[in-house]
Amino acid sequence: MKRNSNSSNCKIINISSIVAIIPRLEQSAYCSSKAAIVQWSRVLALELAPFNINVSVICPGLTDTELIRPTLRADENSFNRWLDTIPMGKLAKPSDHANLALFLSTFQSDHITGQVFCVDGRQSINYSHGF
Repeated sequence: MKRNSNSSNCKIINISSIVAIIPRLEQSAYCSSKAAIVQWSRVLALELAPFNINVSVICPGLTDTELIRPTLRADENSFNRWLDTIPMGKLAKPSDHANLALFLSTFQSDHITGQVFCVDGRQSINYSHGF
């Protein structure tokens, strides 16, 4: 590839999961695959920086979606235990991830590359075994 110093930056935004950062019981394959996305993205950021290609990773935490809502809300005690692992005390909304992706796709993020963004209400720093 030819070094590209005159044009605007291109953007690659990969989606992983907070389980790339924190382990989950009985999810070794899933956690490993998400961690691989993070490391692959960081290597790409190094390799593609000379060509003005930015690479970032979004790691969503628990997000209030149609897919997860029935599982989390089936048992109120279980749902509350999940919420207790999130310092902000609420699930993320899909728009939380979308707004970050939108920002990362603009010129305002031209000097951001190789970064991992956890959108998890700080759940990744409040880790609890089993969840």
